[in-house]
Amino acid sequence: MQGKIRAIKVSKSIIINLIGVIILIFILFPIIWVAITSLKSHSELFAIPIEYFPKKPTLQSYKEIFLKGYWSGQALLWHQYLLNSLFVAGISTFFVLLFGSMAGYAFSRFEFRGNRVLLSILILTRMLPGPALMVPIYVMITKYGLRDTLWGLILVHSAFGLPLTTWLCAGFFKSIPKELEEAAIVDGCTRVKALLRIVIPLAFIGIISVGAYHFVGSWSEFAFASILLETQKIRTAPVGLGDFIFLFGASYFNRVGAAAVTMALPITVIFLFAQRHFVRGFLTGAVKE
Repeated sequence: MQGKIRAIKVSKSIIINLIGVIILIFILFPIIWVAITSLKSHSELFAIPIEYFPKKPTLQSYKEIFLKGYWSGQALLWHQYLLNSLFVAGISTFFVLLFGSMAGYAFSRFEFRGNRVLLSILILTRMLPGPALMVPIYVMITKYGLRDTLWGLILVHSAFGLPLTTWLCAGFFKSIPKELEEAAIVDGCTRVKALLRIVIPLAFIGIISVGAYHFVGSWSEFAFASILLETQKIRTAPVGLGDFIFLFGASYFNRVGAAAVTMALPITVIFLFAQRHFVRGFLTGAVKE
């Protein structure tokens, strides 16, 4: 009887693992295909029979998108697109963490009328679909002279990231006992010093997790970047990648693949090195009193 039960458990485990492998292959196949394509030469793209793996892997497509000046009369500014994305994602992440952590601390430590209602309303704003807000945001950004500027896009990304950051930071700070701050204040610390020296270090992993999450979202955001940025020189990497698809087409898709790989590389590095902290941080932020 016990042998049958063990056999059933082993069979279930094998089936679950097999399903997991199939799902993983289904998800990773397009990514692996793009990465392999980026290593092919132009002649290998249309070789008959089809060559799934390059015989002689080359980085020529990477050199072309970074070093080649023009293609069909259009400037190739891939390095500039990456720098623009880095600037937008980095600055908006800084603003989101700065103001989100302060707001989250206020919600977690100070009791005022409508505290919980306001915090709930903040997270409810995440349920609004971004495309539904494109027209009013475009009008507002244009009115204040921020259209076709990176600072206008930074403002939009920060506005969308603040509600979730505030809500999660409030959860991080609620998980830290108030007695630690009170003891520090008794020893002579001001509330600000207690926040900087005790609360933030204890919630540091969670805050960094939220920052990394926002950075990834801002780095890969396409919709608002495509309608707010018109000048080619200030476009971000997702918009530039879309331009490359139309510019190179299927004939030179290895260059599109090279651009996609270089764009995905920073995000991949972040997740590889911070995967455990992501899980731990968000679980901490989910704790409420």
